Amino acid sequence: QNSSPTVNPSIVIGIARAALDVALSFAMGRRLKEGHITDQQAIQHMIADLTTDLEAASLLRWRAAAMHDNGEHPVKESSQAKLYATEKATHICGTLLRLLGAYGTYEQVPISDYFTSCKTLELGSGASEIHRNNIAREVLREYEKRFNSGDLFRWAQTDDQKAILELNERSAKI
Repeated sequence: QNSSPTVNPSIVIGIARAALDVALSFAMGRRLKEGHITDQQAIQHMIADLTTDLEAASLLRWRAAAMHDNGEHPVKESSQAKLYATEKATHICGTLLRLLGAYGTYEQVPISDYFTSCKTLELGSGASEIHRNNIAREVLREYEKRFNSGDLFRWAQTDDQKAILELNERSAKI
């Protein structure tokens, strides 16, 4: 087992960032009749989505790492980081490969290698289904604690607004 639950997410996040650097350097230099390819709204939306996915993966990784560093056993958070980072990094590299078209397959351009590396790490960090099982199991454990404490049942049964707010505050602390 890794000493840190964030090794594979860190690797694929770094690969996806490198792929983004290569692809955007190319795209910013590519001219169309009307300007650069990056002036196109569809390309801008793609860039926004890919960078948002990358940032979300990074935040999930940092959360799992912080919990691990604090002596916790972040099973759910580690699985979330691994699942999201590996799947999104593979998606990012695949999307950028399509953006570059044939240029992305040239030997001098590492995007296809980045895609292969991400896919390999996606498979190597454990099947996505196993991570989904881990996440669901831990979420259900958390909700079972809340259910057994009576908070979930009372939440569903009360019409009193003040009681609902108090239960909401208490369940956020569990």
